[in-house]
Amino acid sequence: MDQIATKPTSNKTMDIKPIILRQTKTTRLLFCSSWVDPKLTKNPLRGGFRFQKKSPIETWKDFEAKKISNLKKDEEYNLNLDGNDLAILFENLEEIKETLLQHGHSYKPRKFEVSDKKPEEIMDILGSIASDSDGKEKIKEVVKNYKLFNVGDIDEFVQKKEAVKLFDKLLNSVEEFSKYRSELGVEKDEEVWQRFFSNNSWILGSDFVEILDERRVDVENITDYLLKSYDGFVDIVELKLPSANFWTNEYIPTSILTKAVMQCNRYILETERRMNDFALAKKLQHVPIAKPRITLIYSRSNDWIEEHREAYRVLNSSYVTLNIITYDHLLERAKRLVGLSKIPTKDLQ
Repeated sequence: MDQIATKPTSNKTMDIKPIILRQTKTTRLLFCSSWVDPKLTKNPLRGGFRFQKKSPIETWKDFEAKKISNLKKDEEYNLNLDGNDLAILFENLEEIKETLLQHGHSYKPRKFEVSDKKPEEIMDILGSIASDSDGKEKIKEVVKNYKLFNVGDIDEFVQKKEAVKLFDKLLNSVEEFSKYRSELGVEKDEEVWQRFFSNNSWILGSDFVEILDERRVDVENITDYLLKSYDGFVDIVELKLPSANFWTNEYIPTSILTKAVMQCNRYILETERRMNDFALAKKLQHVPIAKPRITLIYSRSNDWIEEHREAYRVLNSSYVTLNIITYDHLLERAKRLVGLSKIPTKDLQ
């Protein structure tokens, strides 16, 4: 196995790229594994074998597997593993377990390269990096801070930086947004932003530590996100499109924004009403409800003038449990976190 690839199936589980135990032109034996949050179990790896057949000219693809429960009386299937199969299986499972214990759960697909290079080959790679002026500076920085970071820290930072660059493109390029929507296979613009923030929940802010699976407050009210806040209680995030109008010509919130605010207040009211609802508590993994706060991500602010910024400050100060933030505010905050901001601190409001 030269690569470990994971794909989230919930906020606690991930599917893992299958391990190929043996393969010919027409048959192959796979071990398909999945990962469960170690906080929930001492043995986070799950899995099962899958044997597939095809013609020599076809490409490999998955089909619905036959279940053992379909076996009839007096029937049995034998699945034999030789020593090489077992060696590949145990070696790869150990590599997967060690890697995922280090890096933890991810809300987006992720890949880890598995190196089988010998020490002398690694030294050759480092030598080629060091021969470049930028490479030398990078190596110096790694050596200087070697004891201060863990495996995966650099990878995580780079992924966050790339996520911010993607955020910028989606917000400012119609072509990039359409391309990303096609890649996701969704039709509505709202779904694009929901998927993006689900995969990059850290951009929503440090107040939130976990996106909860449940979105439905009651039959009529479905939020974009119910989250666990840093203090351990349920909070809410509601998304509206960047294209929504924020102000009238008199620097007064538009009727669309007022409607969105009313919707947010209704979410808070309905969530508090159900704070003792056992069914909802179970869906929320028993994260308690107490005075929930809501963040409304709404419209853009890249073309605001001083009067707009002042009116925005006054508007937000009038709310206790609601905070309105624009997509541009969110983007700029994320840029500052990963060192991509070009706006001086004194110009930020």
